[in-house]
Amino acid sequence: MKYPVPRKEYCQKVGQTRVNQLAATLRDLGFKVNTYPKKHKCDISIYNPRTKCAVIEVKNENIESNYESKEVDSILDRFRKEKKDIHKILVCSHKGSFSKEDLQRMKKEGIKIIEIGFQVLPEDYYNFYKGKKKQIKKDDIHSFEETKEIMETELKKISPFLISRSYP
Repeated sequence: MKYPVPRKEYCQKVGQTRVNQLAATLRDLGFKVNTYPKKHKCDISIYNPRTKCAVIEVKNENIESNYESKEVDSILDRFRKEKKDIHKILVCSHKGSFSKEDLQRMKKEGIKIIEIGFQVLPEDYYNFYKGKKKQIKKDDIHSFEETKEIMETELKKISPFLISRSYP
């Protein structure tokens, strides 16, 4: 399937769309967050309230994507640069984009995986792919609220303290 713009531009904009939406949902949940556009760092850091308590790597892949082991190696390298005592979280659209072996490698390294269940696209890209791609949603209030609900539920499973709004 063709891209609505050059592939590199498409990938950057789609990736940044999920990062921006996720950062906004985390702020809405009461977290202080920083985002990092550089490839050598995890995409989002969460502070609780001033101390970094979690890092998030974000993947906004379509359901037909498949990550190669070398791409997973790169994800693992970014997590390994972080302190051992913080939560390491991969937020992806579809766990099925990773091999069982790579999911096991990430789990063994202590990385928690949160599956959102859909790819979020900017409105112009969504309109281009509507009816052609499965499990896509437009970046709007509806996908924001759905993402927020998923993140709140999943973060509580990872650590009830992480999601609490009253910090000691």
